[in-house]
Amino acid sequence: MISLLTNDGKIRATDQFILDVVYEIQTTGQAHINTMSEGPCCEHVGLYCLIDKICKKFNFDHGCIHIYTSNMLESHTKYHIHKDFNFWELERSIINSKQFPNFEKKFDSDFKHFANFIGHSNKYRLQTSSLLKSQYSDKTLQSYHCKVTEEYHREYIGLEDLMFIGVTESMLDTAYNHIKHAPIELDKITTFPILQPTNINLLKYYPKFFLEIVNLTFFSGTTFYIDEKVWRPTLALTPIMIQGPSNWIKNFRRIGFKTFHQWWDEGYSEDPDGCQVSCIFDNLEHLSKLSLGELQSMYQDMLPTLRHNRDLLLDLTKQDIERVFDA
Repeated sequence: MISLLTNDGKIRATDQFILDVVYEIQTTGQAHINTMSEGPCCEHVGLYCLIDKICKKFNFDHGCIHIYTSNMLESHTKYHIHKDFNFWELERSIINSKQFPNFEKKFDSDFKHFANFIGHSNKYRLQTSSLLKSQYSDKTLQSYHCKVTEEYHREYIGLEDLMFIGVTESMLDTAYNHIKHAPIELDKITTFPILQPTNINLLKYYPKFFLEIVNLTFFSGTTFYIDEKVWRPTLALTPIMIQGPSNWIKNFRRIGFKTFHQWWDEGYSEDPDGCQVSCIFDNLEHLSKLSLGELQSMYQDMLPTLRHNRDLLLDLTKQDIERVFDA
């Protein structure tokens, strides 16, 4: 099995990937490509273009290529697509969450409006984190583990990518200043990526804030996948605002989950990735002006929705999800 290492929008270690594909086809007659239990859009990251060129150069049959992905929307007419939802992340989240039996929100003087938990960065995680730090620092519980002196983080920082999407000079200054003062840590992390059960340790913070901004790993192209960044707040009866691929919220509802359009505008989810952050911050601007009493009242109103989602999650099977998307 060949591992496809990606950021949003590009393949990493491309030379090694090409060598692995050519070698596997020449030795076994097939190439099995694994997107690492994640859901990049293979068209957007350039995978199809790349393997088209490989097949043409070496006269390989397209039918010898097999791609394994957690992107429930992935499809192709020439290559074999195997959609395999990464259900193990949900199972582990449920098991590990049992050590945190009480998620009751505490609307006291230390309570925060927002939370944002970032392992490695990307352009929109950097933009979101730096704006929260500059505009809502006193209302936000935040971690941002990006550390420019560590090789693991350098490829993911996103500052250069922000320059290319046309943000303002002020926004770039804010982002750069944020990087300079990183990392921001709640729990000390010594190994990356931040995998289970380490990321479940954050559950102890959930009684201390109202809303989590969830920045998904992949946000471009045609993709839908769910990982622990969604399961964790759902288990903890915490509303979420998702920055991710277009129509993620719509696809989440297809499984049976309810979302939060009664309380803020979720239309941003239908927008392409470049438009979502500014619309999310319009929502945050409104919520930031609410008192703790108003937040508590809103939370009580949405508890039936939150409990519905948690109960659905606890009963969910891999087959339920794959049936919805004909995987």
